[in-house]
Amino acid sequence: MVEMDIMNIETLKKMRYPGRLIILGKDPKDLHYIVIYAITGRSRGSQARLIEVESSSRQTTAWVKPIPDQEENFSELNLNLLVYPALIVNQGVIVSNGRHTEDIFRHFKPKKPAIQTLTDSLFKWEYEPDAPHFTPRISGCITPTGSAALALVKKAPTSGTARIYFELPLLPGKGYLLSTYSGKEESPLPSFQGEPLVVEMERLLSPDKAAEIIYNSLAPPTPDEPDYRVACLSLFVPINNFSDHQLVVINRHEL
Repeated sequence: MVEMDIMNIETLKKMRYPGRLIILGKDPKDLHYIVIYAITGRSRGSQARLIEVESSSRQTTAWVKPIPDQEENFSELNLNLLVYPALIVNQGVIVSNGRHTEDIFRHFKPKKPAIQTLTDSLFKWEYEPDAPHFTPRISGCITPTGSAALALVKKAPTSGTARIYFELPLLPGKGYLLSTYSGKEESPLPSFQGEPLVVEMERLLSPDKAAEIIYNSLAPPTPDEPDYRVACLSLFVPINNFSDHQLVVINRHEL
């Protein structure tokens, strides 16, 4: 279980390039679990994407896909890394920045602790093979009982893969943020370090408002600087009814 310094959501503005980010938390009224997933990208392929939602009576899946008519600009490697199910809502919630979402889903059981689901499913996964950055894989999970966890799979300082798991106590008005990069725009991009950041969620009162606030917080500090935003989704799940969730997506290319 983690204990960390608390940050205001506005702190995101200081993270010039976080890559992808996940926030797990609760709304201030203790009525909903909140899941945020946001994408920033610098390359042409990363920018040419959107989040598309597929829903059935049993499951909701949010896919990261190429913008229509842009598929020919993606290599096979790019398709493997840049196209994936970012979010699955079924009996619980699973979110990640890659195709490991499907492995986490396969290991998910409603009564299994979230941290156990992540450790069972990620033990064979490594960081992305995109030298020199070696982008980490980030994941999150919430069960119907409120068990929650985040995971970070990244290149170890010397060699090999570091797999780090965080069990999270979900509290009203608080969230936990994990991103692929530290936010500094350097080369190679520095991976996220330390424990997830605790975020004040007092302003995130609805899925629409939450998506808007996070998306706007990732805007460039000045109009002259490049805009790395690609997409942002906000999920609100009633604590006692996972099937009655609300999902809002902002895709930059649709604005």
